[in-house]
Amino acid sequence: MKSLIRDEDPKAYYGKIPSILHSHFVKYLQWKGFQIKSHIVRKLKPLYLSMPWQTKRNSNDCGIFLMRHMETYKGDPKNWEADLRKEGSGQYKQIFKLRAKYNNAILSSGINEKKNKVITEAQDLFKDDAQHTLIKVAKTKVGNAEGSNKKATRRG
Repeated sequence: MKSLIRDEDPKAYYGKIPSILHSHFVKYLQWKGFQIKSHIVRKLKPLYLSMPWQTKRNSNDCGIFLMRHMETYKGDPKNWEADLRKEGSGQYKQIFKLRAKYNNAILSSGINEKKNKVITEAQDLFKDDAQHTLIKVAKTKVGNAEGSNKKATRRG
């Protein structure tokens, strides 16, 4: 899935990839025993949607767009609202927050075999960052206090 706006026909850009994915999905449904669903899905044809939040320059966050689409799509493309902003600083901030949200969900998931290690490392980083921030605040306050004392000494 690409979130980029393309001037060319999407069918020409994607080629046979949608058909191959469709075929594999039908086979998967059959393999899992969903015969009726597989027959329904086999008759469906891929749609190429234009979405207001598609971008011209951001080709790095396709996975974030995909996750948001999976999170918000409820089966009706006409009434689908992904709550994604148009390309720009607002979208950039939104993508940044979504990236953090999805990373947190994946890394802290109960099925993540490395979950405890990830949490321990995150806590250690937080402690280190908090300690560095505290030191910066203390240095700033000391610097401000010294500056105030020098001004007071000059006045007196």
